[in-house]
Amino acid sequence: MRRVIDFHAHMGDIFTGRNVSFRTGLPRPEDLEDCFAENDRGGFTYTAQGKPAEELQGRMAAGQNRLKYASYENIGKTLDREGGVCSVLLPINPHTTFDEYLAASRLDSRLIPFTNPDFSRPQKDMMDKLRADIRNGAKGLKLHPVIQNVSLLDPRTLEAVELFGEAGLPILSHVGQSNYYVREQEAEYPITIEFGTIDYFVELAHKYPDYDMVAAHCGRNFPSRLAEMTEGLEHVYTDTTFAGAPQIREVTEKLGVDKVLFGTDYPFTDMHYAVHQVELALGAGSEAAEKVLYGNAARLLKL
Repeated sequence: MRRVIDFHAHMGDIFTGRNVSFRTGLPRPEDLEDCFAENDRGGFTYTAQGKPAEELQGRMAAGQNRLKYASYENIGKTLDREGGVCSVLLPINPHTTFDEYLAASRLDSRLIPFTNPDFSRPQKDMMDKLRADIRNGAKGLKLHPVIQNVSLLDPRTLEAVELFGEAGLPILSHVGQSNYYVREQEAEYPITIEFGTIDYFVELAHKYPDYDMVAAHCGRNFPSRLAEMTEGLEHVYTDTTFAGAPQIREVTEKLGVDKVLFGTDYPFTDMHYAVHQVELALGAGSEAAEKVLYGNAARLLKL
């Protein structure tokens, strides 16, 4: 029987904080006919590079629309439908929080909550909260330097990383120069896109070579660059979010099949299509596919 751990999922509105996590009776995001659904069916071949501004504005609006339906109930339905073992939930303060995700995990044990620094707090309070989150069951640390507008090399980020690294818990960071807001929202939600460049993650990984570090989205965007820039580091991983079969084959060859984690970036992709790309790349039922879909994540999470 196929086992799946989705190492990269979100519940609630991670962009603007609309209170949707525990709403019921909403359509599943994968039922929506939008540019993300088209990308699912097309094997995740979409690239934003060179696209006209208006098309990108429409894509950002579609992404925000999907977050209206990113509920606890819908994540559970997806796991039921696909036979997924569990989903790792990645909060992004101030829009979604560990406490929210912890509550969901107590309702459904298949949901695994990570936590995230709340940079709106004084640094001591932020760290005290992260320590409390670990005591309450946080299984790792999520960093999003673009949405939170805080560099991976900021002293506050480094202190949080050290806390989780010394606790033996994985640290997952967004990597990629992405925008999430349409023009009318830019003043309300300031971001620094450059904080998402791969160089920040690589410097962080070299600074802490003994910590388990996950570079999100690099399986899609920078499979060879990540492998080359972190050569010799034994604790660097990436995920398969938005990666088609060619990128999955490349990253498993370059980085190593033991360092690749299955991820959907729910609600932005459909688990069914994302699993299919892994199986297309590595062979359904193969040892390599089992590692990417389940085994590597289970080892990292100590399940």
